[in-house]
Amino acid sequence: MIDRLDTAPLWSEHRSLILKHAPPFIAGIGPKAPFNVRRQEIEATLLRLFSCADQTTPRLGVLANNPLVSIPKLVKHDEDHDVLIMTDLGELPNLSDVFTDLGGGLPGGTSSTYAATHAVWNANEAAFSNLGQRLGNFFADLHSPRTLAEARMLLSEMGKDLSNPAARDIVLEGAIKPVGDQLKRFPDLVDADEAARLFGILVDDFRRENNQEEESLVLGDCWTGAILVSAPSGESETGTDKKSMKIGVIDWEFASVGRGAHGDMAQFLAHLELLSISAFQSLRFVTHQSAIETLMDSMISTYRERSAHQVTRQSQSSTAGNDLGDDDGSLRYTKAARSALLCHGAEIINNAFWKKWRCVRSDCPLWGTPHSDEARIHECTLIKNMVMSGLQCLRMAMHKQTAVGHENGHPFSRAASAPGSRILDLFHDNNDRSDRLFEESISVPRFDNSTVEPGVQSVRSMPSAIVAVPPV
Repeated sequence: MIDRLDTAPLWSEHRSLILKHAPPFIAGIGPKAPFNVRRQEIEATLLRLFSCADQTTPRLGVLANNPLVSIPKLVKHDEDHDVLIMTDLGELPNLSDVFTDLGGGLPGGTSSTYAATHAVWNANEAAFSNLGQRLGNFFADLHSPRTLAEARMLLSEMGKDLSNPAARDIVLEGAIKPVGDQLKRFPDLVDADEAARLFGILVDDFRRENNQEEESLVLGDCWTGAILVSAPSGESETGTDKKSMKIGVIDWEFASVGRGAHGDMAQFLAHLELLSISAFQSLRFVTHQSAIETLMDSMISTYRERSAHQVTRQSQSSTAGNDLGDDDGSLRYTKAARSALLCHGAEIINNAFWKKWRCVRSDCPLWGTPHSDEARIHECTLIKNMVMSGLQCLRMAMHKQTAVGHENGHPFSRAASAPGSRILDLFHDNNDRSDRLFEESISVPRFDNSTVEPGVQSVRSMPSAIVAVPPV
C-alpha cells in the first residue's frame, strides 16, 4: 500500500513523501500469497546505498544524483510498522499507463487515470528516443561491475546484504513454473516432449548459480510498471528541452546481486515486446507501434554501447555445465545470451496470460466476448501470437548455433526476422549480424496476420515464420 503524506508538520524540507507499507503477503493477490517483509528491508537498504554515495563510490553517486533519471531518496524505515518513508517523485504515470490503449494492465486493476493525458504523447518520436537513451544509460550504469563493487563495499560496512531467498521463490512459483502449463495449452505450436524439454532448461537456468563475471546490481523486478515518466513539456526532447521529461525508477524490493543484461534488460524488453505485438493488431495503433520500436531501439543501442566492456566479459564467461554447443566446441553457448533468451521468452509467455490485454481482432475466436474466461483465453489470436514470440526465444536458447564462434568477431548470432530475438541486440551490433542461426530450421505455424489492417507492416515487418529447432 502506498500513500502520500502532507509533510509540512513533520519534514518541512519535503512538500510530500511516499509512505509504503509492506503487508506479509503479495499486495496484489492477498493473504493466500504470503511474502515476507524482508523485501522492504531490501528496498530500504538499496535506497540507503544510494544516499550514502560519496567520493569513494562515484558510480553509486552518478546513479543517486542523476538529473535525467531519479531514484526515491530514503527518509525513514519504520521497521516496527513495516513502513518505508521516501521522497515523492511526483504524480507521474508509469510506462504501462503511457501505452494503456494496448492493454497490459494487471489483474484486478482499473484503467489508469493518466491515460487520457499521457497516452503516447502525440507520437513524439524524439521523446521516446530520448527516453530510451536515458534508461539505457541508467541501467548500464546500474549493471556496471564498478557499481557492484562499490555496493558490496558499502554493504559490508553497513553489515547488510541484499539476499532474500523468498523473493526468488516467489519469482520461480509465479513467473517461471506457470510457463510449463501455459505451453501445454498450445499443442499446435509445440508438442509435449519439446514443451517439457524447454521448460526443464528454463527452470535449470533460473536456478543455476551466477558466475562472478556475470553478476550485477539489479532492480530485480524490471518492467514497465517500475518506470515513472511524464510527458515532455515541449514539442521535442532535443536541445535545452531534454530535462522537461521526468523519469523515475521505483520499487526496489526485488533488488539483488543478479543478472543485468540477461535479467533486468531481458525482462523489461519482454514487456515492451508484448506491447509491440498488441500494437501490431490494428492500424489505429501505428503511433503506438512506432513509439515502442523507437524506445526499444534507442534503449538497446545505448545500453550496449555504454556497457560494452561488461557485456564482453559476460560473453566470454565459461559455458554452462549442460552446454548445447557443438562437440568440437567451435560454437559455444555463453551464459548471458542463453539466459537472456530464456528470461525474455518466459516473461513474454507468462505475461501474455497474466496481464489483461485488449484484443481488437475481428477474426479472434473470442471476438464479441469478454476475454476473461481462463479456460478459453489461450484461444485468443493475440495471446497466441504473444506465446509464439516467447516460444521462439526459448527455442533459440536451445539451438546449438545461437552463438557463433568468437573467431568471427561477434560472440552472438540471431536471425534478423526472428520474433522477440531483438534481445540479442544487447550483445552485438545489429548492423553486422549473422543469419546462419536458422540454416537447419523448419517452419511451423506463422504469426496469424491475415486480417491485420493494411499499412501496419510499414511500421514493423513481422517475421515470416516461427522456426522449430531440431532436437540437439
